[in-house]
Amino acid sequence: MCCFFYIVLNDIKKRIYLLCCLFFYALSSIASLAYFENPLYSLFPAGEGVVTIQAALVLWFIDGCCILAFSRIDFDKIKQVLHYDRNVLYTVEKLIIVILAVYLILALPLSIRDFVNSGDLSEMRNSQYDATQIAAKYSGILGFIFYKFQLYVYTTPLLLLSIISVRYAFQKRITTWDKFGIVLYVLAKMNIVLGNVSRATIMFATFDLIVLFVLYKDFFAEKVKKKIILVSISLAIGVSFIFAAISISRFGDDKSLVENVNTIRYAGEANLNFMSLLYPDLKTPLLGYEDFALFRSIMGLDYTSTGSREGTTVYNSDIKKKYKYYNPTYIFHGAAGLFLFNFGAVGGMFIAFLFYLYMQRIGKRQAKIPVVSIFVVIICAANILKGICYMEITGLEGNYLILYLILLSLFLSLSNKNLVVESNHQIKK
Repeated sequence: MCCFFYIVLNDIKKRIYLLCCLFFYALSSIASLAYFENPLYSLFPAGEGVVTIQAALVLWFIDGCCILAFSRIDFDKIKQVLHYDRNVLYTVEKLIIVILAVYLILALPLSIRDFVNSGDLSEMRNSQYDATQIAAKYSGILGFIFYKFQLYVYTTPLLLLSIISVRYAFQKRITTWDKFGIVLYVLAKMNIVLGNVSRATIMFATFDLIVLFVLYKDFFAEKVKKKIILVSISLAIGVSFIFAAISISRFGDDKSLVENVNTIRYAGEANLNFMSLLYPDLKTPLLGYEDFALFRSIMGLDYTSTGSREGTTVYNSDIKKKYKYYNPTYIFHGAAGLFLFNFGAVGGMFIAFLFYLYMQRIGKRQAKIPVVSIFVVIICAANILKGICYMEITGLEGNYLILYLILLSLFLSLSNKNLVVESNHQIKK
């Protein structure tokens, strides 16, 4: 409600991302209430816990900081993109595309084969949580290559889209490599959907596209906007069938159970997992289990990498020994759960507030903005939106992406090349 009044009182046309974020978080809250009131709620893990006001207030504060952090972000105000070295960015884009292409040539046919030949998608999905089956899947040279590339494939495609979007919006051009990159983004997401029987990937890819469209909305002519909306609706209809097929196969043929419980649970369980399970059960924060997974793995400490099921993860006995609830509580815990899981209640609220200040600082100086800061805004905005379930930028995958951004920022900071954005910058094509 506070976010809603802020948007209304501060030029709603310039706060579309906040409105979009608020809409999805509100839907998630409504789904949480419907899930909580469902007679079958007590049969699920969250039904064992008790929701408290204290937990709800912590959830409210962290989510509020995450959403309102983008209140100053308005790409229409960008007048100059700093450290915009076309050659470096083009080289990075080509490198990402080549690596994605090599991986998908190897992996996508296998993912399609396993998905089509699987008589039980539920069993196929459950195998993703079995340490023995995971080790067998990634054994041998080919398996090792698949694993190492998989760390790269989970989060890097969004960086690829970010690079393409900057060229498209500010240079008013799209290259053959850009088109190839867009196709590979779609194929990379499809590979995860089929290989891991993942409904979240479908939803998260949709959120990526929503964020890009909303942030760059002022750069599109009306005809282009209409085409984008039409194509998006068509794609939404198509992927909804895939989403439904996975749901029915994983949760059974009882239509009422699938549609009434599991779909509602999927959209709303993160809030209830946070308030009724994670908050009261997590007596001691896990100090970077997810956020600093790469550092902890180098130091030989326990860590979790949920995307690739790697290392000392939430899927093995380590968490079970320490805490009562393990899966899916420590995955579907929302954006707020990530802060709480790693830093505790007080530390989580403090880190969330620092994130708010950091994004506000970017927004305040966005008239002249470094190109890497644009990438950071896109990636953070997409992950906050995904926070109605869980943030994707976690574990080794997220740490590698952050490392790529740091290295890219260092390389580009050596360049004095800047891109002046034209005042009339709508794309007419």
